[in-house]
Amino acid sequence: MDTTILCVTHKEFDDSIVPDCYRVIKVGNMISDKRADELGYLRDNIDDNISNENPYYCELTAQYWGWKNLSSDIKYIGLCHYRRYFFDYRGGRTSIKNDILSADRIHDILQKHKIIMAFPAVKYPDAGYLYKNLPDSRQDKYWVIMESIIKSDYPEMHSFFMKVMYGKLTIWGNMLITTRDIFDEYSEWLFKVLKKYDKIIEEKGEMRIPRVDGFLSEVLLYVYFNFKYEKKDIYHLEVRNIETDGMYEYNHSNFLSQLIRFARKRRCLLVIIRYIRIGFLFCVRKKHKSENIS
Repeated sequence: MDTTILCVTHKEFDDSIVPDCYRVIKVGNMISDKRADELGYLRDNIDDNISNENPYYCELTAQYWGWKNLSSDIKYIGLCHYRRYFFDYRGGRTSIKNDILSADRIHDILQKHKIIMAFPAVKYPDAGYLYKNLPDSRQDKYWVIMESIIKSDYPEMHSFFMKVMYGKLTIWGNMLITTRDIFDEYSEWLFKVLKKYDKIIEEKGEMRIPRVDGFLSEVLLYVYFNFKYEKKDIYHLEVRNIETDGMYEYNHSNFLSQLIRFARKRRCLLVIIRYIRIGFLFCVRKKHKSENIS
């Protein structure tokens, strides 16, 4: 099999929906590997791993494990979650499983593009911002530290990083699919940056905050690929949470559900709808801190 998408979970779940090229991997097994082997899940605590970092790195312990341990023969590799998947609406299919991105479609897309990522999302108020006219002492300290790392170690990326930090767009979830060489290159860069961040926190004698490394990496994912690659290289797909999304078109067969599916099956229309939504959220999601504070 030349395609492996790691489907990250921290618990047992109904994996009947997971397509064949996806491998379920349970994270945080240095803390608890209960039933992982029995269920046939991969584990993030064998061979070269950072499973003990899961409280801070979240799904990234699976990314690290895949980077270090999956076969070099794998051509296409990626990451999704047990409840979040890339959706690719094709033909007349009307089941959730059949609309989750398949190996065949991954191959087709990556013949023309280099990375599959989620559509950009609008940041929540006060999440992932730096403010141009606030001193460092009044900023979120982990973003100040991250800026210092980018500025010193990757100066060519700094101006774009700051553009993202002052802006309203990012990507949530640390989800991507790409070729093995790009995945490895990105992983090497990402974990080097996060390791330096962790070292700075340790040297400051401060307590590490759970999930922060994982949250930082979401913005870093957006920065890295949008800085390094052209727009035409990135293919955006809708990410849906099968536990919290209404999944209305799969549960009903009335006119509204048919209309929703009609829109989602037509990529041009879906892209327009997604960016209309982004524009709407720009208007309604106001930052908690005013950029006009002197």
